[in-house]
Parts: sequence; C-alpha cells; structure tokens
Amino acid sequence: MRLISYFGISPVHSSSLPNPTPQPKSNPTRRSSPPKTPQKQSRIPHPNPTPQAKPRHARPPVPMDSSSTSGSGAAVAGPEPTSSRRASYGPVLEDEPPRLRFTVGQYPTRFPLADAPGFISSIGAALARHADADAQVEPLEISLVFRAPHQHYIASLGAYATEHPHAALVTADHVRAWLRFGMARAAGSFVLELPPRPRSTTEESASGAAAEAEKNGVALELPRSAASAIVALTLGDATLALPAPADASFHALAELLLSNARISDQHRLSGLLSSPSFPRLKRLRLEHLAGVGELDLCVGDLEELAIVGVRDLWCLQVSAPRLRALRVTECFRLESSAGELAIAAPALEALTCSSMCRMQGLQFDSGPSVREIGGLPLWTHGHANHAARNEAAISIPKQCTAAHRLNLDLHVPSYMREALVDGMDSGMADCESILVDDIPQLLNITALRVNISTWKGHSYAASLARLIAQCSNLEDLRIEVTRGTEKPACLDRACVCHDEDGWENQQLSLERLVHLNITGFQGLDYEERLAQMILAGTPALKRE
Repeated sequence: MRLISYFGISPVHSSSLPNPTPQPKSNPTRRSSPPKTPQKQSRIPHPNPTPQAKPRHARPPVPMDSSSTSGSGAAVAGPEPTSSRRASYGPVLEDEPPRLRFTVGQYPTRFPLADAPGFISSIGAALARHADADAQVEPLEISLVFRAPHQHYIASLGAYATEHPHAALVTADHVRAWLRFGMARAAGSFVLELPPRPRSTTEESASGAAAEAEKNGVALELPRSAASAIVALTLGDATLALPAPADASFHALAELLLSNARISDQHRLSGLLSSPSFPRLKRLRLEHLAGVGELDLCVGDLEELAIVGVRDLWCLQVSAPRLRALRVTECFRLESSAGELAIAAPALEALTCSSMCRMQGLQFDSGPSVREIGGLPLWTHGHANHAARNEAAISIPKQCTAAHRLNLDLHVPSYMREALVDGMDSGMADCESILVDDIPQLLNITALRVNISTWKGHSYAASLARLIAQCSNLEDLRIEVTRGTEKPACLDRACVCHDEDGWENQQLSLERLVHLNITGFQGLDYEERLAQMILAGTPALKRE
C-alpha cells in the first residue's frame, strides 16, 4: 500500500479516493470475506484484505457490526451487545503469519460502550498469545476511531466530529503494550489509531492515554525500531517521547504517519527524521502535532512529504533532493509575522501550500521542476501582513515556469482568520486592494481552479478578472464561490471593495478555453458582468 493516496497530491495532478459507500450488514452466522466496495479515504494506510488484492491505495471495507473471519486472517469489529458476539472477541488466527485487525467499525450505535472493556481486553489477549512466539504478525491494525462517512478531525476542538466515549477506557499501559508489540512484531504494516479522550471527561476522572500521561508527567515512548515497512500512529493527543537518533534503527520503514500527538522534544524530531536511522523512508506525513515550533528536515531519499495541522510550527526547512510531492497546510503559525519557510527540493513536481509566510521569510529553490501548484492563498484586500503573504504566494508560480496546473484560494479577509493569525481586529475599515495590480502573466498555466471565500458580501470581481486575464492560455477554468455569511452582497458604497469600478471594461482573451465550470454564483450584478466578460472572450468554449 502507498501513503500517496492519503497525501491528496501526486507528482502529476491531484486525485482523491472515491466517496465511501455504506456497506450492508454482515451475517453473523456466515464466514465470508469483507465486501470489496471502496471505502472513504483515510489518513492512515491499511493492508489489503486478501493476498490477491493488488491495489493498496484505499482502506478495505470494515465489517460494521459483527466479528468476521476469512481464510486469510481475522477481523474484530464493533460487536452488538449479545453473548454470542462477546464470545467472538478473540480473533481466529489461521494464516502464517497471522493477520490481525481490531476496529470499532463505522458508527457509535453499533459499538455500545458496555462492550468496550471486553473489546479492549480482547486486543491484549490476542497479542499475548503471540508474545512468546517467534513468528511475526502481518499486518496488525488497532483502530478505535469510528469510520463513519462524515467522520473528520476538528483541529480547533482537538476532537473528532463523532464522540468516542470508549477512549476514556484506554490507558497509557494499553497504548504502551500495543506500541511495543506492533513495532516489534508487525512485519508488513502496523496501524494504531486512537481517539482523544471525550470532551465531557473532566481532568479528575480522565483516564485516557493523553490525560494519564499529562497527569503523571509520563510520556509514551516510541520504540527504537520497527519491523514494518509501513507504520501509521494516531495517538489520541498523547505526549510522545522519541528515541535518540543514535539509538534508533528503522531500516525497514518506507512509509510513516505520525498524527495527533504532543512531541516532547521538537529538536529530537528533526534530528531523528534526518538521521541515517530511516535509510528507506520514502513517504512521511506529520499531522496535527503539538510542541513542534521548528522543523528542519534533511532527508536524502524522501519522495513525498505532508505536513498538516502542526499547530505550533512557525519555522519549516526542508532539504530533500529526491522529493517529488510536498504538502503544507493548516500550519497557521507559518502565516504569522515570524513565519519562515525554506524549501530546497530540485526534483519537486507537485506543491500544495496553503500556509504561506511573508515574503521576507520565504526561500523557495524548487521552481523549475514543478508541474502542479495547489492551495496557494491570495487575498483580494487586506493590511500589510496580507500584502506580504500575497507577495510570497505570487512568487511561487513566477518561479515555476513549467507548471501547467494552478489551484488558488482567493480570500476576502475575515475577522476570525485575522484574530487567529495576527490578533488583528480592525476589519475592512483600513483595508486596501492588494491584489489587482500584482499578478504577473502566467502563460504556462493551462488549467486554473479558483476557490473563492467571501466575507460579509465583499466583492472579489476585480481581483478575479485580473487573475484570469493574466492566464491567457487557459484550456480549463473552474471557479467555486463559498460565502462566509448569508449576507449576499456588501451594500456599503464607501467600502473598499466597491472602489474598483472599471474592471468590467477589461478585455479577456481566452481563445483556447474549452472547459468552464462556475459554481456558487448568486446572480449578483458583478457576478453577471464577470460571467459575460468570460464568455465574450472564449470563442472555443464548448456550449451545451
């Protein structure tokens, strides 16, 4: 299997897994292989359900409400509260090496809290049966996170959209035992996925892994080695201590996901990942980590890197001569006045970067090889900090002269985002237009996608018209508008967003445009004029 499916980017163009399809209930009296319908894209890799299955890009379907086994291994899913289901907690181990999966399934209603203690105990019992044997387990997955289609992690709340009350029953001792066994004995892949403790749990009664580590001052420890080629650890916001680089040996590891943890020593994380301890590491994803303000990665063989939601990160340096795909998103401290971003990746082909520092903090030495740029944030209006970030974002496509795909996020400043990044509360009163005259010609871009977020109905028309005009060789144009408030249009004629009359007189020349997709327009006057302007300049557009 490959973590590239979970990065959201590829060396050529963006792709995503198909939307999940609800699975039918499995018959508890039958032994059958899980259905092969693709499931929702997950943040962690997962082994194939059968040895014959070749693609490893998607997580195989998980039984929803029963324990099921097949000839190739065993799976334990969230059981119904019946004695027959409780009796089947321990998985049947038939293969050599055995294949072990423990998962709570998709929905909380199908995993009663009363069954959680027995389910958690069954994990330890199954692992204990193999603790003294020399044989390895391939693969091993322990997932206590529900996989409903709407499930996602909300970074601002530090919790998933779905409550996980059973998380309070998972102790640090449980996690330590699972970590030790999985890292030492799982040969193909090891997946450990834990939710944070419930939001309703108080500090006095909390017994989750993160709460226990914080209360006792004891951190979980990452083992010094791993037998697996693929390791994915989602640790429920527990504190994690890392081994010293000189003591670590991860020679088999090719793909690593480290998520939802507080790193006890940020400098050790950089040193460990940059050390010879990971000679085969090709794909790395760091997601929703705390305690990491600076990250300096010097990784010679790494091909794919994703850094998502590292909340304290303000300084990121990457030196990776073989890196082909890089993703940096939701790292809001990078956008502050102290933010620094230095990328040296001469083989880079795909860049997604929605967390952009100021121009004075940017060093980008990866332009000539880039073919696709995604997620760049641009501001239609704003203050000095917005202008400085715009300058840095615009400099990226300037340097990527071979890029043909460009995906931009066009923002009108919102009070919430300003408060989060810079503590600003002045709103639009002293904003000025900062984008209209700053966009260079981008003749190499043939596919442009613009995701627009408006705030309180402020106009974006002048900036969008200017952006499109600078991409005169477009063949594919997609525009999607999302409105931050129900207010459809700014009615304040003194607002800066109305101080841009004359943009509709601009001539667009889009002679090569053959595909146009616009969503989110509400028929406002400036939107109608903008649509007419685009259509007037597209003689080759296919009209249906």
